[in-house]
Amino acid sequence: MNIFDKNVFEKVENLRTKAENEIATLSGIPVRLYIVVDSYEVEDDTLSQAMNVIAKSIGNSYSDYFNKSNKREIVELRQIATFLLINFFPNITITLLGNKMKKHHTTIIHSRKVAQDRISSKDEIFMKKYYKERKKLSKFITQSK
Repeated sequence: MNIFDKNVFEKVENLRTKAENEIATLSGIPVRLYIVVDSYEVEDDTLSQAMNVIAKSIGNSYSDYFNKSNKREIVELRQIATFLLINFFPNITITLLGNKMKKHHTTIIHSRKVAQDRISSKDEIFMKKYYKERKKLSKFITQSK
């Protein structure tokens, strides 16, 4: 059984929700259960190389992921990278990606949401950068297989 299979994941998620509701009903205390899956490891080299592909093509360096700059260019780089890496590496955990980018997992979640919102709202400038990076990352992923 592959935990990352969409159907399996949805079943596990439904069971988790039912368990939370049952515990809350019995105890009268709201509960949040977490399921930890430690059966998949992303090859650090591939993920690092993918991050480097995105950074270089925007004209930045790999180290820009780690600096604390709030310059729009750097923030957008991180948002695009986060969104793309989550989509191209569906089995990567938010925590692992956060560790790799030296950011808290909630920052990764926020970056993904901002990127998704900007793409959904058809922000032309952002989308142009996003599609350019997606094309380059697709090419890299295809070549590395």
